[in-house]
Amino acid sequence: MKLTKAVGIRIENLLKEKNITQYRLCKEGGIPRSTLSLIVKGSYETVKLDTIYQVVATLGITLSEFFDDELFYNIQDWLKIRCKKIQGRHFADLVYILFCKILNC
Repeated sequence: MKLTKAVGIRIENLLKEKNITQYRLCKEGGIPRSTLSLIVKGSYETVKLDTIYQVVATLGITLSEFFDDELFYNIQDWLKIRCKKIQGRHFADLVYILFCKILNC
């Protein structure tokens, strides 16, 4: 699974878990509805860190909690290689690398 697809699925799962609609998340988080809809569908090539932060802040969770999900353990693109290189490091290091990939830095 691609990283952007995992982000969309994770958002969708969190919305179901917290019984929140996409509309409510957009309205409370200041996220354009079209943006959130495309992320959840997996239609974006990349997802901005700002957008993920708006989502997690609105849902009342941390970035670490967002990415600490089984979905992100099976990323087929760059993440597997990176995980092997950072074995023994803290989860925060993995999140930093993940954000760098999302931001194309």
